[in-house]
Amino acid sequence: DASPDVAWRTMIALGAVMPSILLVLTFTVMPETPRWLVQKGRVAEARAVLFRLKAKEGTLDEIQAAVREERERGAAGWSAVLPPQTRV
Repeated sequence: DASPDVAWRTMIALGAVMPSILLVLTFTVMPETPRWLVQKGRVAEARAVLFRLKAKEGTLDEIQAAVREERERGAAGWSAVLPPQTRV
């Protein structure tokens, strides 16, 4: 039997440290999203990611059109998501 001091430390290690390690390892192999790459002007990289994901033809064009539309409307950012402040 483990002492109470060891038991709670083991619980914390398995419940917090292990998922954190798995999360960091996952981020190292996860590619950026094609939409983010297009927004940053990295279209060739977005095409490569879509190719790896086996996306259907025209997906990159759809993403580029959506990003272009957002820029024209100015709807991108937190202001599009959050409601305006109410003044009293």
